Amino acid sequence: GKFVLLVDFSGFSAKNLIPLSLAQETVRILQEHYPERLASAYIVDAPWWLYQFFNALSPFVDPATRGKFEFINDGREARAERMSEFFDLSVLESEFGGTVTTPFWSHIFTQCKRNGTEFGMDYNEQYEFFESQSSQGGALELHGALPELPDRFWQVCSDPCVLRLQRAERSLVRDLARRLCTDVDVGQEHEGLYDDAGMILRYLDGDWNVVRAEQRLRATARWRKQFGFSAQRNGKYADDIEKECSAGAMYVRGFDQCGRPIIYIKLRHW
Repeated sequence: GKFVLLVDFSGFSAKNLIPLSLAQETVRILQEHYPERLASAYIVDAPWWLYQFFNALSPFVDPATRGKFEFINDGREARAERMSEFFDLSVLESEFGGTVTTPFWSHIFTQCKRNGTEFGMDYNEQYEFFESQSSQGGALELHGALPELPDRFWQVCSDPCVLRLQRAERSLVRDLARRLCTDVDVGQEHEGLYDDAGMILRYLDGDWNVVRAEQRLRATARWRKQFGFSAQRNGKYADDIEKECSAGAMYVRGFDQCGRPIIYIKLRHW
């Protein structure tokens, strides 16, 4: 599904700035291989020169994506009022205009698991689970493997989100799923891509062009193979990711009014 970004620039300095080329490559990857995932991004306390940086990057960004960015530099009361249009303030941290007082504890975010995995849990859920375990004298559940994604492509056709579509649209989804299932080569990493109904619908992107969606999905599958996506999913860079989380640079906490997860990015910790 989609996600929301909250990017905090307070305490940011030039030493935290990433190269323009890296920003361009990140945007390209998001547009080509993660279509329709970013719901919106809120940039808080950005320095004046960031607008120049954003304008320099804008020509490389799809107009629809560019329109998802909001710059928030209002004072405390005005910020809270503005953010309340998009969020329940009780789930937002104070620097974003919210009323959350519970601090972010990195050890809970990186170590607290349920049923052997942290998959599907945001920080608030992890914190509540941690509190309940602690009150019962339990210990943190550590080091569980993520569940394997299914390899049964037929499940796309019976997925509830597909069954709710009109007959003509269901037929197009099934046609695309059938194309993807019948021709898979070793140069494509397809798990969690060809067998995911939600992913297939995102690549159809509302225009229901099966041929173009197939081309884009296969391009993403090839990119995943070249990028070593499965190695990342299997924990190759887990230590690097944990390091970023432990520093409080990036984590998932709470949901917006549409139920989309909120990803906090605090650049001063980079």
